[in-house]
Amino acid sequence: MPDGHESFSTLVDVLDGRSSQYAAKTAFTFVTSRANEDTHISYNELHDANRAIGASLQQTLPPGTCVVLLLPTGPAFIHAFFACIYAGLLPVPLPVPRHRGDRRAWYRLQGVLETTGAQWILSNQHRRDLLAADLQKQHGVGKTTWLVMEELAPLLPGAWPAN
Repeated sequence: MPDGHESFSTLVDVLDGRSSQYAAKTAFTFVTSRANEDTHISYNELHDANRAIGASLQQTLPPGTCVVLLLPTGPAFIHAFFACIYAGLLPVPLPVPRHRGDRRAWYRLQGVLETTGAQWILSNQHRRDLLAADLQKQHGVGKTTWLVMEELAPLLPGAWPAN
C-alpha cells in the first residue's frame, strides 16, 4: 500500500495516483445553502469525467492552447479545469459576468482574451446563451469560439447545473 509520499511529476500523475489509491473516497465536496443538497465527487468520478472531457477537448484543440473557463464554482468548473490539464491545455479561470452591466468582469474577460490570445471559452450552455452575443456586440470580442460542457460530455449525470 502506498504511504502517501509518492513523488509525482505532473498534476495528471497526482490525479491518476489518487484515483487508483482512493477510488471511492471523496475528492471534492460542494456545500450549498440548501440542506442535504451537497455534491460530492469521488476520485474515480473525477478521473473518469476528466478523462472523457479531456479526450473531447483533445479532438478539438492542440496541446498548449489557452482556454478561458467561464463557469460558476462547482462540479462543472472542477471537471473543466482538470479536463484541460488532462488534455494538455492551459485553463484560464475567470469570474463569470453576472449581467450586462458587470463592467469589471467584462473588462477582465476582454483583457485576458487580448493578453493571452485565447480564442476559446469553455462554459456551460446557460452561460454561453447569456453571454456570447454580448461578448461580441458590446465588447468587440468576435474571434472566440465557445465550447460547451454539456456537448463535450453529455452523459455525465448532474454535472452541468444552469447557474
